[in-house]
Amino acid sequence: MRRLLGGFGCVGRARLGWLGPVIGLGLAGCVALGPVTPESPPNAPRAENQGQAPAPPRPASDTASAPRPGDPPQSDKPNADGVYYYYVLGHMMMGDRRWDEAEKAFVRVAEGDPKSVEARLIVAHLATQRGDLALAVRHAQEVVDLDPENVKARLLLAGLLNALDKFPEAATQYEILLKKHPDHLSARLLLAQILGRLKDPARAKIALAPLFGKPEVAWKANLALGRAYVYLPDLKKSLEFFRKARKQAPDQLEPVLALGAALQELDRPREAETIYRQFLARNPESETIHSRLGRLLLTQEDRAAALEEFRTIARLSPGSVQARLTSALILMSQRSYEEALQELRLAEAARPGTSGVAYYIGQTLEALDRFKDARIAYEPIKRDEPFYLEAQIRLAFLDAFDKKGKEAIARLRELNGANPDRVEVLLALTVVLLQEEDFLGVVDAASKGLTLAPDQSRFLFNRAMALDKLKRWPEAEQDLRQYIDKNPEDAHALNYLGYTWADRNEKLDEALKLIQRATQLAPGDGFILDSMGWVLFRMNRIDEALTRMREAVRMEPKDPTIREHLGDVLAASGRIKEALTVWRQSLELDANNEALRVKIERTGQSGDAGPKSIAPAIPERSGEKTGAAPGGESR
Repeated sequence: MRRLLGGFGCVGRARLGWLGPVIGLGLAGCVALGPVTPESPPNAPRAENQGQAPAPPRPASDTASAPRPGDPPQSDKPNADGVYYYYVLGHMMMGDRRWDEAEKAFVRVAEGDPKSVEARLIVAHLATQRGDLALAVRHAQEVVDLDPENVKARLLLAGLLNALDKFPEAATQYEILLKKHPDHLSARLLLAQILGRLKDPARAKIALAPLFGKPEVAWKANLALGRAYVYLPDLKKSLEFFRKARKQAPDQLEPVLALGAALQELDRPREAETIYRQFLARNPESETIHSRLGRLLLTQEDRAAALEEFRTIARLSPGSVQARLTSALILMSQRSYEEALQELRLAEAARPGTSGVAYYIGQTLEALDRFKDARIAYEPIKRDEPFYLEAQIRLAFLDAFDKKGKEAIARLRELNGANPDRVEVLLALTVVLLQEEDFLGVVDAASKGLTLAPDQSRFLFNRAMALDKLKRWPEAEQDLRQYIDKNPEDAHALNYLGYTWADRNEKLDEALKLIQRATQLAPGDGFILDSMGWVLFRMNRIDEALTRMREAVRMEPKDPTIREHLGDVLAASGRIKEALTVWRQSLELDANNEALRVKIERTGQSGDAGPKSIAPAIPERSGEKTGAAPGGESR
């Protein structure tokens, strides 16, 4: 507040101390305010002789008309005593940092004293601070009407009009000020910026003309003119003036930031990088440019170089939580989880209790399979803090992972009740319900999610899987087709639909095309190779199917269903002994597969098995057991 109102003078505590007993309040301090002295507030009684001690308080009978704190206003406009009271009360409220009450008091002063410049200027400042720009404009305008030479009021009025996008009116105020004060630097620079917004760089250049010949400020003029051209937009012209500004002031930060931003906007990142690195060669401790360069390098996918920039910031400023957090996120993207955790722990030490840091510590611990520690990281995040919702979702997934499905579902339903518009909660709920095989619940939650967010197509995929399990295949197929239309490169969705068609022995040619696309998108996925083998088997292309199945088993040696499929294809090719061996291996991986046990017994007894006798279970596809967690994560 001192910064906002500074330079006006000071209300002396000692000189107003006698007023405390009169109005029942004491002064909490002195706030810098207007030129009116304590002995002469607006329309206030004066001591007859200068330097005379203030008169003692008048008897109660003489002051009966003056309001006291808490009293309602005596009239619409206070009289002289009322103005004096509100003036003093306003200063006291500002001394106590009770800004709203101070504003109300000075509004009353302005109402009672139509010539009070100080009260109106204070109201304009306080209303600006509160965000009531319309009220601030009205009082600032009244000040310049009463006192056209008041520079502070005119600057404030121009700034308010600019903030309200009233650019012509703002420009007029700056031009009036510059006629009286042609050397006012900030007014000239701000006028040029507004003229740029009005797409009039020619006038901006005229406004800046007196500055170009002054070496100490010429760079500011070129910078302002470059910014004026940005609004046209004419970035190439902007570059011309940004380069001049940088040449005139090579160690100033603003020209480098403006020039680099313009080059990035023109899709010339290498030139921007050069500009930043040249500045850093002269100013190696500029955290701002290290940060700008780091973010640029991230957009260029040069994560290693970006990491070095943010680590440099952390070395320059060990307490920089943002630099360490960004470093950690880069390391997480590189799967360097131990290093990421170290950066996050340092950020935590610098600023304990930061919810964002705690959340990413939990994420990193999950990636390291330290699930109990991850829970410890998430749990302290409070309801009113950022990342609370995200932490609760992760806790629900941890509950589900710990075989506490009911607790996970209860947590998410409570979260959904408190946040009915948050799509990510419903999405997480569908994932957990799929894991818990509550397929009707999945359909209900996904349908609500689609009503809330029709563009969130993941609900379609999760609902399709649930409908498939409920043997409502036509509906599931419709959802899958819609999902693939919106996500044509989702390999797992292509695989799911293609495999299901193959398993149902229908649309085999189309199924093959889908799975071939999935293989191209995810060439190292053993589950998709298994689907390829299965559709080839259904098409009676046994040798090709066998090749694919063997590859799938090599990629996913611990998956019982893929191994069972290999046995099925071996049996279909007449290799019964090898088929029995592979089936028994599958049974060791899944001892609860009674259908496979019966198949082994039947084939062993008959010594023969052909394609018609094979009745495999439908395997769980990659991403099918749980769906995929929001953000592409899976448990």
